[in-house]
Amino acid sequence: LFVYWCARSFHNETDKDDGTFIRAAMKVVAKLGFCREELWKFSRSHQVVIDRPAWAAFQGAADQRAPFGYYRIDGDGLERVARVRQAVAAGHPVVFGTRVSQEFVDGAWVLGDPGAPPVGGHATAGLRQQRRCNRAREQEASAA
Repeated sequence: LFVYWCARSFHNETDKDDGTFIRAAMKVVAKLGFCREELWKFSRSHQVVIDRPAWAAFQGAADQRAPFGYYRIDGDGLERVARVRQAVAAGHPVVFGTRVSQEFVDGAWVLGDPGAPPVGGHATAGLRQQRRCNRAREQEASAA
């Protein structure tokens, strides 16, 4: 929620929970960093989404920022799927937006019926487990 609040601050909409842009969230991570969850806990409470994060969250985030680039993955269908898999395999996080159903908006946290009309959007992140990456590197090094 820290990144979400800060991203909404870029377009002066911290008083509402109407979403933000993935690009704004990436700018927050690059400029301010991201804090550990114990510094600004996730909650479904509307008030937590609206409240400015505690100063400790900003201080914790400063240690989690690094210069990085972010890129758009173009393509459609299977071509886009292949590019996403390639990015994840290379160890890059992938963030994407998807349309969501009324069930999701109501708090069911499921995407719902694919045929249902979308009523909003949500950003999602995909990461590769670092432990598996390290194990593979160790195996490659021992084989060499």
